[in-house]
Amino acid sequence: MKTEGKSWLLCCTGLVGLAISYVLSMTGLLNGVVTYFTETEKQMVSVERIDQYISDVPEECHTESVQVLLLLHCCFGINRGS
Repeated sequence: MKTEGKSWLLCCTGLVGLAISYVLSMTGLLNGVVTYFTETEKQMVSVERIDQYISDVPEECHTESVQVLLLLHCCFGINRGS
């Protein structure tokens, strides 16, 4: 009767060891999934930023003309209407 109890205990410890090894491999797998997800999210955000830069930035010629007018006004006192 004592040997039956010990074999059951050995069986349980073996299963516990197997479960721990599977759990450790699953954490590595989950780490890979999270890394893949964050990389994908980072790439999608970069595409959204490029789209935002293209569509929301004012035209450069307008900005340059305003800067030229300000420079002319400050340096030479020239107004746009004169």
